[in-house]
Amino acid sequence: MVRNFRWRYVLAAMIVAVLFFVPATAGTANAQALPKNKKVSVLLIGNSMVKRSGNDTMKYLKGMAKNAGRNLYLDYVAYGNEKLYNYCNSKNSHGKAAQKKIAQKKWDYIILQENTDWAIAHGNTFLNASIKLCKYIEKKCPTAKILYNCTWAYDKTVWIQGKKYTHSTQQKNMNKKYLQAASATGGSVCWTGNAFDKYRKVKKAKNLYVADKNHASKYGWYLNAASMYAMIFQTSPSECTYTGGLNCSHAKQLRKIAGQVNGFR
Repeated sequence: MVRNFRWRYVLAAMIVAVLFFVPATAGTANAQALPKNKKVSVLLIGNSMVKRSGNDTMKYLKGMAKNAGRNLYLDYVAYGNEKLYNYCNSKNSHGKAAQKKIAQKKWDYIILQENTDWAIAHGNTFLNASIKLCKYIEKKCPTAKILYNCTWAYDKTVWIQGKKYTHSTQQKNMNKKYLQAASATGGSVCWTGNAFDKYRKVKKAKNLYVADKNHASKYGWYLNAASMYAMIFQTSPSECTYTGGLNCSHAKQLRKIAGQVNGFR
């Protein structure tokens, strides 16, 4: 897969202006689902939103795939609070680990996920790191599709480096910057944060957050997995019935929302 990073960088800058007026959507509703007999290898690169104690995203994603009769292989590189700019640095120990993992297998998808604060308030650093890391991916694993998992804003208003961000402003900034990075590197975006916001408006919605108002509850991790499922397999996660121990009706609703937000019915 050839990526022209120079012209995509210019296009990304143009998209930023448009996004002030147009809400982020996936635009994948007409995509064809991957055949169920196709083995799909996925590498996730990020931080605690990928893997931490209590984070069942990978468990849920594997469970959904198995339930639907899909052949999914998952691996990850994740360190708490890590940023993409360290993963693209071959002199950084975390960067070395990520780059070794990228080079050791023919991945179908490599999913990138930025630190929450960085995605909200450090767009240029996020963009430059994405471009550099994707150049390495292009060299070592040129057939891999790049997928950015645009995660969720903090539950409440927060201050980041002396600037106040409401929940809405946080998500808006994240959406713009994830789409900018994807546009600059030939990638796609998984709109997990938008799925969070859509579910939050549901009557009697379950709490998607734990006490720190940043990391997810079991419902949030399930929604995170369902959103990635939609983008990996290009179909609604409603095709499966796996609940991961959640109430059946709650799990069904979360899968439906994940599919809708990412362009699948």
